[in-house]
Amino acid sequence: MNFIRNYAHWVLGLLALTLIGLQACSSNSVTPGKPTQITSTGPTYTPTPCSGIFGSTTIDSTVGTTFGSSVFLYPVQTTQNKDLISLAMYSNSSIPVTYEMGVYADNAGAPSTLLGQTGQQISAPVTGWNTVTLSSSIPITASVNYWLAYHSTNILYQAAAAVTYAYQNGVTVYGSLPGTFAGTVSANYIISLHGTTCP
Repeated sequence: MNFIRNYAHWVLGLLALTLIGLQACSSNSVTPGKPTQITSTGPTYTPTPCSGIFGSTTIDSTVGTTFGSSVFLYPVQTTQNKDLISLAMYSNSSIPVTYEMGVYADNAGAPSTLLGQTGQQISAPVTGWNTVTLSSSIPITASVNYWLAYHSTNILYQAAAAVTYAYQNGVTVYGSLPGTFAGTVSANYIISLHGTTCP
């Protein structure tokens, strides 16, 4: 008789444990076909804005409209490695402006090889900055000279003592800057031209 009583108690206990396990599973079950939401508590990635200035943001005082066959260049460098993503030039014109911009490498203090360019652009009559994104960013190495180039029917420039610049005459076609610089390095002028870098 004791054996039967003990066996009955054992069966009842086993049933109770089974019911408790089934209740726990049902409370944490995932419904088939229903997406499970997972909440992440990790850090949020915030991209670094591209706002570095590479060149001159000064709006120069003299407007030139007779230099459409000349490419003007001036040297720029930065203190950190960056990527150049766009170029901007300032125009002051009541008629559309045809222009193109680019970047040249430096060789012994003079422009050398073309690294990248915007291609021909035509702006509406405007007084302001004209910004063009480069098709491919250009890596800029810290403490190395690069030459920003500007070919336009409307330029802004001013005298700037001891500021080096360069120019190449005889460039009458727009759409592609000379692949290799073949002009003259001089001084005392600066133009309204700069680039934007990341970061």
